[in-house]
Amino acid sequence: YSNYESYSPSKRQIDAQISTTLRRCIATSGGVTDTMDECLATEHSRISKRFMISYDDILKRISPKSAKDELVASHALWITRRKDAYKAEIERLGGGSAGSLAAFNRDLRELIRRYLWLQQYRH
Repeated sequence: YSNYESYSPSKRQIDAQISTTLRRCIATSGGVTDTMDECLATEHSRISKRFMISYDDILKRISPKSAKDELVASHALWITRRKDAYKAEIERLGGGSAGSLAAFNRDLRELIRRYLWLQQYRH
């Protein structure tokens, strides 16, 4: 299986996973931060659910045990790095609502990247 650190899907591949509902929601938000945050939260929840269903299904089917253990360890490390990246993005942008939105959007794209990477285990 490919190494996650070197996995780099295209912007097009990631964008293809984003719903038209999110695009419409952002387009009609009028630039209101709270509204855009709600749009992203709804999309994040949708992608998270799909991700966890896929991850759980893959864990049930993966073999040998060493491959499963490797995936679980990789997943734990990914969660830690993802949390750190989220905090770093907010700090990089000086906090505030703009920083939070940017970090949330970045996190959504990272979640999609991980979801796409996981699909190699389905084959």
